[in-house]
Amino acid sequence: MGRNEEAVQLYERAASVASSPKEKWLALARRHRFAGDWQKAKQAYLQVLTLEPQNEDALSGVGLAFQGLGQDAAAIEWYEQAVSQQPQNDWLWGRLVDAYFASGNEISATDAVCRWLRVRPDSQQVPAYLGKLGKDSSTCKP
Repeated sequence: MGRNEEAVQLYERAASVASSPKEKWLALARRHRFAGDWQKAKQAYLQVLTLEPQNEDALSGVGLAFQGLGQDAAAIEWYEQAVSQQPQNDWLWGRLVDAYFASGNEISATDAVCRWLRVRPDSQQVPAYLGKLGKDSSTCKP
């Protein structure tokens, strides 16, 4: 059994014993995500947001699902919401930059990296993302 199959089974078990509807939907969303069923993952994350509209895991999860569905513009909207709530989260910033880059919008990708640098000047990941864009930190001068 592969790692994804194991993860799917673990999330199925977690959903069956979840202590709240929100936890159940999160576990199902993760299960669908690991199974590669992005549409079902998106729907489950959206269910979490009906229960808790500012849930950070669900906001980023919807972004992941849209990216998995090849809908980068929609993913960007969700990642922007998620980074506004979790500005210290390097992983979210990276997903946002990747989504802009994947959509072909290098100007917005660069802007997102510069915003990330202003929020997290100590981030070890920012230089790599700037390099990926063919830039350096001087690009982000205020």
